[in-house]
Amino acid sequence: DTNQSSQTFVGWSWKAGGSKNTFNVDDVGYASAAAAGLDGGNKTPTGASVGTKQGFSIIKYDGTTGSSTNTISHGLLQAPTFLIVKGLTGTNAANDWFVYHKDIGATKRIRLNLTNAADTQNWLGNTVPTSSLVTITQGWYSVNYNGHTHIMYAWHDVPGLQKFGTYEGTGNASTGPFVELGFKPALLIVKNMDDSENWYIYDTKRSPSNVAYQTLLASSSGQEEAGTGNTRIDLLSNGFKLRQGNGPNNSNTYIYAAWAEAPEFNLYGAQSN
Repeated sequence: DTNQSSQTFVGWSWKAGGSKNTFNVDDVGYASAAAAGLDGGNKTPTGASVGTKQGFSIIKYDGTTGSSTNTISHGLLQAPTFLIVKGLTGTNAANDWFVYHKDIGATKRIRLNLTNAADTQNWLGNTVPTSSLVTITQGWYSVNYNGHTHIMYAWHDVPGLQKFGTYEGTGNASTGPFVELGFKPALLIVKNMDDSENWYIYDTKRSPSNVAYQTLLASSSGQEEAGTGNTRIDLLSNGFKLRQGNGPNNSNTYIYAAWAEAPEFNLYGAQSN
């Protein structure tokens, strides 16, 4: 999976708040959640790394006994617009990767490891994440099960750096939508939210020209598609454009998650080159 002889691999990495202690915010380490300001919910995290400027946090927490609903501090300064949550321990830890996307909403879920469309599930307590807390209901092995540990990755939109949204597919290669991001995407993930279809992943390391054929599928163990078949996307200086009439351009609504090759403005306010 990660180091087989004669195979080629790709990895995507995000820096959050560092790792100087158990709880970390903007490269400052703290020994407790309270000291880091992460004890605002009724479930206290057991570890955290939070980057407030880049809008990304990693939160570790334990599941809850009974049927209670947990509220957990995510540490960011804005409400997350994209979440990925997964169980780490127990015989059922290999269950699904639950995903929240702001344009799917809090009354549904979509799963990173499956091709399924978004379905109605009350895993977020039908509560949209706030600027301080994420609500998670008890009972799901993947996100909040008694005696087991879970990990949550949380992002929010940062202009010029990362963006989460939707586009409408056309089913027509000549009229494929253009999606304005305000930056060139280094990493792009798209998923049909209305119908069963794979998660498509593109990046500029595997596709160094603007035309991206080399898609990987988060919902499949298969190798990357390296031909010009069903998944062609142009990765442009200010967004992306669909170039196929199928694949990630069927006549449905797609969610996307995109991260910049270089921020349009750096995280301290100055304009980049």
